[in-house]
Amino acid sequence: MAITRSTTLKKLNVEAPSSVQGQEILNKAINPEDIHLAQDITKNKAKSVASLPPLDPETSSHVDPAAESRLSNLKCSLAHDGDGVPLNASLAFIDLANNVDEFFLLQVIKAGRYYFVFTKWGPTGTNGQTKLQGHLNFLNAFRSFHNTFLEKTGDMWANRSSFIKIDGKYDLLRPTSPTQESGSWKYYMDDFVDGKATGWHPYTVEGTAQTELLHQTHQTNSAYNRRIVQSGHFKYCIDLDEMTQTNIKTNKRRQIRRL
Repeated sequence: MAITRSTTLKKLNVEAPSSVQGQEILNKAINPEDIHLAQDITKNKAKSVASLPPLDPETSSHVDPAAESRLSNLKCSLAHDGDGVPLNASLAFIDLANNVDEFFLLQVIKAGRYYFVFTKWGPTGTNGQTKLQGHLNFLNAFRSFHNTFLEKTGDMWANRSSFIKIDGKYDLLRPTSPTQESGSWKYYMDDFVDGKATGWHPYTVEGTAQTELLHQTHQTNSAYNRRIVQSGHFKYCIDLDEMTQTNIKTNKRRQIRRL
């Protein structure tokens, strides 16, 4: 069956925009890129929503704070695809041999009558850089999301339930568990650096938040037991199985623990 303008939005398997935006979209001819996008996404239409990774309402349904701050004058929420799944992808690119560990966050945000595509990326442990592409209709926002996801991962968003990482591309992280309780973190010192006594010392607030995020990510992404974290001028290798942190420059290793 030929894909027509009247059926394209349905084949895209995305939520319906407002009546005003819907009319704006339908008044425009659907270009070949839209048709290609529809064909790509409908390839896996038969996949069950039940096979998708479990969604954590605390991490998968919230707009990133950096995006909220830039849209503070508008009520924001994550847009959803046709399966009711938030358009929110947390990606990671990790190359331990070269001490590389980078994150990439991709979201479609509904704010007022418009949609925005938010991206945040950088070395793990940093705030990273951000970009907000805005004042789009839903179709254009979804197209941008789809194409960016494909560029970074080498696969389509529609294939996320059977996602397999491709060498040289970002991995799609499974959401953290909604039942996971937060913990605090300490490291052990016995060399009197900065005059600190021998014993366990608490991480900073920022260090605790970052290490706890890595821990919770590891709970649902078992392959990521070792991570590279940027902290100031130093990089550390965090081993969540051995419970150690190693300064990559000095090779100093310390024990860590979660309480």
